[in-house]
Amino acid sequence: MFRKYRKIMTVSLQNFMEYKFHFITSIICSFIPFGVNSLIWLAIGNYSKAGYGYSIREMISYYFIIMIVTTIIKCEITWQICDEIKNGGLSKYLMKPCSYLSYHFFCDLPKRLAFIVCGFFPVLVLYLCIQDWLAISLSVQTAVLFVLSMFIGYVINFFIYYILGILSFYFSEVNGIVGAYTVVVSILSGKVFSLSLLPRGIRELLMVTPFQYVGYVPVTVMQNRYSNTEQLQVLGIGIAWILVLYGISKLIWHNGLNKYSAYGG
Repeated sequence: MFRKYRKIMTVSLQNFMEYKFHFITSIICSFIPFGVNSLIWLAIGNYSKAGYGYSIREMISYYFIIMIVTTIIKCEITWQICDEIKNGGLSKYLMKPCSYLSYHFFCDLPKRLAFIVCGFFPVLVLYLCIQDWLAISLSVQTAVLFVLSMFIGYVINFFIYYILGILSFYFSEVNGIVGAYTVVVSILSGKVFSLSLLPRGIRELLMVTPFQYVGYVPVTVMQNRYSNTEQLQVLGIGIAWILVLYGISKLIWHNGLNKYSAYGG
C-alpha cells in the first residue's frame, strides 16, 4: 500500500520540479510581504512591548516565521479539483485503487517537502542578514512542537481547500468562494497581523476556529508564547479540527458523487 502512495509522490515531485523558474520565483516572492510588514513596524519607532506584548524585534520575528509557515503549508489543489469535476476528468480517479482524497494529499505533500528543502538556503541567507533584528530562541522541544503544529496547520489547510474544490459538485463556479476565503483567511490566520493585536473577545473567538492553525499557532509556538498546558490544548483542538474537516469532506464527497455527471470525461 505504501509503495502505491510513494509512487504517486515520486511522480508528483518530478512533475512539480519541471517548472523550476516558477518554483524559485514563488520562494523569492514570499520575501516581499515580509519586507513590507517589517518596514512598517520599523517605521513605528515608539512601538514597545508594553503595548500589545511585542517588541519591534519580536514583531519582525513574527513576520519572518509566518513567512516560512505560510509558504510551506499553502495549498493549490482547489482549481485542479474544480476542473476535474466540471470536465469529467474525475472519472479516471474513481477507477484507481486509492481514494480521491488520498491521491491529492500524496500529490501535494512532496511539493511542500520540496519547498522546505529548496527554500532552506535562501531563508538561511535572509536570516543571517537580519539576525540582529530578530528575537528567536530555539530549543529541541520548541522545534518539535513547531513542526507538529505546522503539520497540523498544513493538514487543516489541505482539507479546507479540498472541500472548496469538491463544492464544484454543487456550484458551477467556486471562484468567488475561493477568492473570498483567501482574503478572509489572510486576516483570520494572522498573516496580515498578529491575532494578539485584536480585542480580547474577538481573539478568544478566533482561538477555536481552524484558521489560526494556518499561521498564528505555529508562529506563537515558535516564539514560546504558549505555556505547556496551552500548547497541549491548542494542538488537541487542531487535531479535533482535522477530524471534523475530514468528516465534512467525506459527507460532501459522497453526496456530490450522486450529482456527478461525467460529461467530457
